[in-house]
Amino acid sequence: MKILLLCWRDSTHPQGGGSERYLERVGEYLAAQGHEVVFRTARHMNAAKRERRNGVLYSRAGAKFSVYPRALVAMLFGRRGFDVVVDTHNGIPFFARLATRAPVVILTHHCHREQWPVAGPVLARLGWFLESRVVPALYRENTWVTVSEASKRDLEKLGIHGARIIENGLDPLPQHVPTLEREADIHLVTLSRLVPHKQIEHAMDTVARIPGAILDVIGSGWWESQLREYARAHGVEDRVRFRGQVTED
Repeated sequence: MKILLLCWRDSTHPQGGGSERYLERVGEYLAAQGHEVVFRTARHMNAAKRERRNGVLYSRAGAKFSVYPRALVAMLFGRRGFDVVVDTHNGIPFFARLATRAPVVILTHHCHREQWPVAGPVLARLGWFLESRVVPALYRENTWVTVSEASKRDLEKLGIHGARIIENGLDPLPQHVPTLEREADIHLVTLSRLVPHKQIEHAMDTVARIPGAILDVIGSGWWESQLREYARAHGVEDRVRFRGQVTED
């Protein structure tokens, strides 16, 4: 089969994360089974317009918002259709159902009601209206895939029933894993982009309540200065360490 994966970023994007890696691993698995897999996503910085990686063809065009109409146009006017399309719903899907007759599978990791305020008051209201009203009405008859029972329950509240759960997996451990000595009886780690909706503040609150506990904050993002200020204001500046980007091992 020829399979199209739609996602607004891939893992090479500066803001790419777990959702993108999840879909890439799915694509690599499908390619290994002999399917032709195209991963359509936004272009960024010096990323190639087209590249093949681990059996998957990456096709990049558009930016944060324009990636959506560019992908729709490509589907409408593409010389060869796809047998199935996976439409990643990161708050807003690609509305692939409007541009193809092929079966469309909707992939969503979680609902975004708590995340939308980050986009500003106008986009937040529009985004949540689309996610909670328009998307369920348009895609109610499509196959939905999510990653947890909690996300499935949230979808049911929006009127989406019968979502299939395909849980997040783990990459194989490397052969040689560094061993670090424990620095405290309670040593916490967060690993994510540093943006408001990741709520790293909760981990800092936990450290503040446990004498002697320490926290490593791994990752980078535009919310870092606010997190550093939060640590100072709550008296845990000396027990919260910002590690930035680190290597895989």
